[in-house]
Formats: sequence, C-alpha cells, structure tokens
Amino acid sequence: MTTQLDLCHMALSHIGVGTQIAVFATDRSKEASACRQFYDQVRDEVLRAYPWHFATAIEALTLVEEDPNDEWGYSYKYPLTSLAFKRILNGASRIETQTSRIPFRIVNDPTYTGLTIFTNKQLILSDYPDAFGEYTVSPDTRVYPPDFAQAFSLLLAAYIAPRVTGGDQFKLGERAFKMYYMKIREAARNASREHQPDVEIESDLYRARES
Repeated sequence: MTTQLDLCHMALSHIGVGTQIAVFATDRSKEASACRQFYDQVRDEVLRAYPWHFATAIEALTLVEEDPNDEWGYSYKYPLTSLAFKRILNGASRIETQTSRIPFRIVNDPTYTGLTIFTNKQLILSDYPDAFGEYTVSPDTRVYPPDFAQAFSLLLAAYIAPRVTGGDQFKLGERAFKMYYMKIREAARNASREHQPDVEIESDLYRARES
C-alpha cells in the first residue's frame, strides 16, 4: 500500500535527494514544502490522464432544472468530487457508438457565488433525463497500483526538481519528465488489460496499449 509520504520519498529519490519527510502537512524542510506545493497538481494531472478503474465513480446526477436554456433539456450539478467527467450512461446498452453516446456540455454555474468551496461551480447540460454520470475521483493512495504510483512520483519529481536541487543544473527534472511519460503509458496499458470494454474508447493512452 502506497502512502502520501511514500510518493514524496520516491519523488525525492528520483532526483537524488535522500531527505525523509516526517509529517507531510507540517514538516518545514524545503523538500516537504516543495512536495506540498505541487502534490495536488500532480495528483489531478495523473488521475485525469486516463480513465483508471480504481478512480472511477458512477452515480445519479443531481437535477438542477429542466429547460435551462433554449438548447438543452436538463441541467445537472457537476459532481463535487469529479476531477474529469467522462460520460453520461445511455441507459440502454454498455456499447458506445457514435450514435449511442449521450451528448452533454459542461458550463459554469451562473448561480455560483464563490461563498463556499462546497458549492458546485459547474453544470452539466444534456437532453437526457434521470442521467447517471461516470467520472474520475481522487481515491485513497492505498489503492494506487504500483505502476501508477511510480508514474505519480516521477511527475512530482519533475516539478519539484528545480526548487529542491537549487536550479536543477543536472536536468534531473527533465529526465524525470521523460521517465514519467514512459511509465504512464505502461500503467495505462496494464490498466487496459483489467477490463474488456464493448467498444474501446479512442484516446492516445488507450492506443498506447497497442504500441
């Protein structure tokens, strides 16, 4: 099982730093500070890179109103925990074709006031009633597969390298970036073998499984 500190320590190791962070939230070292600065950004980037099964949620969308404008029949709240909204289930078949996919559009919520972080900032517009949505969430790090965790740590290493190494004169961050792109493709290929979709979704990382 991978912890938040494990990811940080792997990232530091990738750039030749052996510092151990005691407590992620409170450690005052420059290494801990750099990891905190970029951790959330890296997490969201890596989770959005591919439809990972361990980070996928499906639930009924919350209706906001019918006929929200002249173009769409329904508006739904964008799921609060969503990092990337993938699709609206068509309700008839798992098979997705160009004609069976449910059209939707994501827009800003005009009623959002910014008074609380727990307010949905976006809406999902669709003509589909009683919609169920599929989207990416941020799961506990303990469910991260090893190859995904390695990719995460490499991207974190790339971001923190200039600050932690005093300018990254040996280009360790650049090396970590290159290794990240190889590892994330490997992780995507491995993940694609753990399910068999009726119709394979077209994306660069899905196609990577064939390369």
